[in-house]
Amino acid sequence: MAGPVVILTGVDGEVWEFGDPLCPVRLKYVKGLGGADFTIEDTEGVGQAGVTFVATNDKPNVVTLGANLGPVPKSQGMDLLSRWRQTLGRGSSLVSGGPLMKLEIVQSERYQWMRLTNKLESPFEQMANVGWMFEDVDLRSDETWWRTDPIVKEFTAAQFAGATIDNLGTEPVWPFIRIDGPISSPTLSWAGQPAVSLPSLTAGQWLEIESDPDWWAITDQAGLDRSWIGNRWYVKAPKKTNNIPVTITGGSTSGATRLKVTLPQLFATAL
Repeated sequence: MAGPVVILTGVDGEVWEFGDPLCPVRLKYVKGLGGADFTIEDTEGVGQAGVTFVATNDKPNVVTLGANLGPVPKSQGMDLLSRWRQTLGRGSSLVSGGPLMKLEIVQSERYQWMRLTNKLESPFEQMANVGWMFEDVDLRSDETWWRTDPIVKEFTAAQFAGATIDNLGTEPVWPFIRIDGPISSPTLSWAGQPAVSLPSLTAGQWLEIESDPDWWAITDQAGLDRSWIGNRWYVKAPKKTNNIPVTITGGSTSGATRLKVTLPQLFATAL
């Protein structure tokens, strides 16, 4: 059986489609697609039989690429090595604020943003004289999870009553919400939790809501902070669940009123 088809987009934007006959870098193996490492946090007391589980501590994911550079004509060896080093970077993006490497698994459409974590040797003589070399390349994602593109659904006021969204991922996630007015005294909830009241919006006004408590933010069309509403949501969209209800109420709506829900899709493994 053929292994997974892997694509690496470098910090310089060059795309390496491993397995394509025209790609000058060929993978001997890929390690780390089975998920990130984790540890278990427990407590124990005097005379206690066993331990009390507290939490799982998820680590960043590490992937190792066993990469064959070449063979190419020896006159092209140094150019290939230079391109490969440029695409890997040195643990960060090529320019401040730019993208990291993107490692994609074609079969599952899952990906992670990666950074190089190990110093690589520079076998200039071998590439110049032979046009071939092998090396292990260790890449690390700052995240535990693999991603696919988020699921995004938009609803008009006439569709509010039946609004739902899917989470295909293996992890529960916090939605990102946008509400476009007009709508008076709106309330919003999902997955059956108590509704949270939001400020009224006139035509042309909107709110963007990051519901993750670690990144909690509500901003309006003027860029002003509206996160002072006092209440928050306490339930994530559950994992591997279709038709998660999204409940929004409010009056004075029009054809311009919209609810847009963006749900990240997170997976423990690459396949």
